[in-house]
Amino acid sequence: MTAKSILQPHKLEVDAAARLVDDLIRRLNGTSLQQAVDFFNAHGKRVIAGAKTTVAYEAYIEDLKRRGVGIHHMRDVKRFVGAFVKAFPGEIAIIRTSEIDAYLNRLGGKARNKNNARDRIISFFNFMVQKSYLPKGIDHAAKSTTSFTDPRPVITSEEEAVASAEATDLYLPEDMGKILAAAEMDERVTLELKAFSGLRTGRGRDTGCPAPPSQIPACSIPAPNVLHYIWCVMWSTWLCGAEAAPPLIYGAFGIPNTT
Repeated sequence: MTAKSILQPHKLEVDAAARLVDDLIRRLNGTSLQQAVDFFNAHGKRVIAGAKTTVAYEAYIEDLKRRGVGIHHMRDVKRFVGAFVKAFPGEIAIIRTSEIDAYLNRLGGKARNKNNARDRIISFFNFMVQKSYLPKGIDHAAKSTTSFTDPRPVITSEEEAVASAEATDLYLPEDMGKILAAAEMDERVTLELKAFSGLRTGRGRDTGCPAPPSQIPACSIPAPNVLHYIWCVMWSTWLCGAEAAPPLIYGAFGIPNTT
């Protein structure tokens, strides 16, 4: 049987078939065609062929909505995963770990920001494995990415300590006033509590964490009352109602009182 007759059912000429085989072997980068076929038969048939990140992202957002994740969790997903999908809008299967590492390395900010993006991208890839956009039983490209750490400066004098302080290390009342003015109403109490106590981040239900165990009673005091108590203990008498507050004071930050 001649090569031409063998290729006839596949509607390929000899020259075209030779170029196709050459291209596939080069793309396999040392893996044989037989190994590639065996891998596809074992895993590929259970995967959505040619799926793109844009399609998987839409499904991911809908899945998070059905699960009822908090607004802050959803915000971070759209921020980090949404940007990643814009950078990689093509097929999911061809994304390599080295490409994700390079993408993360280009992000602005410190190691914490890059690691936050990395964590969200890994969660996105985990979802794609669960929903058969990627094969199960094989580590996906995001799992092997490298986490980031910031170099720790060696400070040997008080002058160096002062010079190393950043402008955003401390927020003045005027700064917090601007932040609260731009914040949604339901986020203001959280921001104010963090400003008073120095907390850097929250781990409440809005961040996607589960509710506390049933044997641990939840506090029955509304959050505004807790904040009111903190004001009475730590700040001026007008903050807790003992004296009349200035007309444009809300909290300690100059926000118009809407209550």
